[in-house]
Amino acid sequence: MDISFTGRHIEITDDMRAELTRKLDTALRIFHGIVRNVRVIVTKNTYLYELEAIVESRTNKTLTALASDKDYHTAVQQLEEKLEQQMRRLKEKVEDHHKHERELAPDNA
Repeated sequence: MDISFTGRHIEITDDMRAELTRKLDTALRIFHGIVRNVRVIVTKNTYLYELEAIVESRTNKTLTALASDKDYHTAVQQLEEKLEQQMRRLKEKVEDHHKHERELAPDNA
């Protein structure tokens, strides 16, 4: 999994990069192996941090999560929660689809 970081009006430090990587890894572990790459954009406005994560998967689905808060760590936590929720939905959708295909397949008995 390749993670790229972009900072707008802010320099992304090693600590910021490490925290984002750790949180994203936790969120994306739900459906591990399906993620192709991740782009994270951190924007610093006057008093607000805005984080955007764009996840490209092997199923040709693109997940996008947005979070913003005055506190950077709170915004990262919100981003993690939103990505976890989207990854769970995608996993359920893919698993249900494959389960449905197996039910429709004729038995070779």
